[in-house]
Amino acid sequence: MRTIEIFLQISAIHLLWNAAQGLPVSSEELNLDVICPRIISRKEWNARNVSGLEPLWTTPTPYVVVHHGGILHYCYDQPECSEIVRSYQDLHIDKNHWLDIGYHFVIGEDSNVYEGRGWDYIGAHSPGYNSQSIGVSVIGDFSHFLPNEGALKALDSLITCGVALGKISPDYNVIGHRQARNTVCPGETFYKYVMKMPRWTANPTPVCMSNCAVNASNYNDNGLGQSFKDTNVVTLL
Repeated sequence: MRTIEIFLQISAIHLLWNAAQGLPVSSEELNLDVICPRIISRKEWNARNVSGLEPLWTTPTPYVVVHHGGILHYCYDQPECSEIVRSYQDLHIDKNHWLDIGYHFVIGEDSNVYEGRGWDYIGAHSPGYNSQSIGVSVIGDFSHFLPNEGALKALDSLITCGVALGKISPDYNVIGHRQARNTVCPGETFYKYVMKMPRWTANPTPVCMSNCAVNASNYNDNGLGQSFKDTNVVTLL
């Protein structure tokens, strides 16, 4: 029995590595229960109902943008993390006047991933990249220390999952929020970690496909559906 368990673990690691590197993974090999982290649905964390979200302009997305919450609130179980995710959504809708929580996904130190806008819709987290990235925020302020191991593993697994699902490009790049706007996000210590991630790029350049010019005429790259006054909103760091 122990030999079988070891074999399954090695096989899972092999699949995760191939997907993370953008190498082919056959449908027979693809086991989302192995590759993907646990994703808490909007229904499970009791999200507010929203409407008006627009599909991403570029899919699979060429960027993953990493954030931290920027507030000294941390969580280590699903009820606690769900409460914080709801507070993020309330802030983004009620004070920022965004359509929904800005992030595509939020990660807690309970090792769970919380569904925000999900894989398919324009975000409101990084000007210039909202229509062509998956924005992921880890709950808490990580200026002086890293998220715990469970959260970091969930981040890696989420990216690998996105590649395997065809939602993130195999040639994706990772950036920190501070590379898209003037902010300390995702925190000094966490950003040093992000810079060591395998597909981090020091010189990101937004990519726009042929449909962007058409979409831009009636929907700005801000997740709002209206002009985005980036310096005049209340936002998480």
